[in-house]
Amino acid sequence: MSPNLRPAVRPHQSDSDQTHREQSQLSRIYRFRTLSERVTNDGLEGCRELLLHTTTTLERHMQLLMDQLMTKSKTTMISEDEVADLARLREEWNTTRQSLHICSEAENRIKENVSLIDNYAKGDETVQFLVSTSDKTIHGKNRDESLQQLSRDISSISNTADKFIIK
Repeated sequence: MSPNLRPAVRPHQSDSDQTHREQSQLSRIYRFRTLSERVTNDGLEGCRELLLHTTTTLERHMQLLMDQLMTKSKTTMISEDEVADLARLREEWNTTRQSLHICSEAENRIKENVSLIDNYAKGDETVQFLVSTSDKTIHGKNRDESLQQLSRDISSISNTADKFIIK
């Protein structure tokens, strides 16, 4: 990182920015049901916001340096150090842009490729199986009793099948 760059400081937010942020957080809470989903989403969102802010800061700084170089180039030759600084800044900017793209892609894949399903089966004799035919990851939730019953049923089927196998 260039010695002229300082850690990004978030500017003061207006009331409308704060309201928008609160609404966004509420919508995330309702969209993601489990704690792990919220933590993952909040982490990705935090990274995305920080990368956006860093990208904006780097773009402003790069524009300032380019303006300075253009001004200097009219009067004197540009030094190798200045060219190297500009190249480093451009590389940092490209890296930040790529990181932002990665975070956005990860967020989109989570939204597109995960199905959330609750246990809608009712009664003691009901067994619910979840199968994905769309290549989406299934994030299902069953009661503990349902899982224990499923385990007993599979064991029973396995034992019954063993009796009919001809040896």
